[in-house]
Amino acid sequence: MKRFLLMLVAAFAAAAVVAGSVAASDAKGPPCTNIVSGTAGYAYDSSDSSGTLQAIILELGAPACAGESYAVEIYDIGGANLLATAYQDAVPGETQPTISYSFAAGTAPPDGVCVVVETFYKKHLSDRGPDSGCFPVPPNEGGGGNYA
Repeated sequence: MKRFLLMLVAAFAAAAVVAGSVAASDAKGPPCTNIVSGTAGYAYDSSDSSGTLQAIILELGAPACAGESYAVEIYDIGGANLLATAYQDAVPGETQPTISYSFAAGTAPPDGVCVVVETFYKKHLSDRGPDSGCFPVPPNEGGGGNYA
């Protein structure tokens, strides 16, 4: 499972370098909190019904800044039920933050999850990806798509 997630992170990092996209900001904070592009991967282990989600912000409007933090809300695949929320402080200067969450054995949804990634600046919501709804992440696929 760890090897799958490492390959997923490497593939997304390469895609970000190739894409080099710049989008208009909808962030309500400094450029460092603007999610320009991002994706997620979900590894599900059917042997014990555990799983790991990695939400990757492939590109921010500027490198992460002091006072910034992230959250990923994890819903069932239909987006109706909140299953968990993971929080993480930013490391100033980082350019591709990854927020991870591990489901304990017997608790991971086998059909995938749906995620919302948020950035905060000084504890105030700055940006959300996707702008509405949630980003579906099927289990054990190489990822794809962009939640920004």
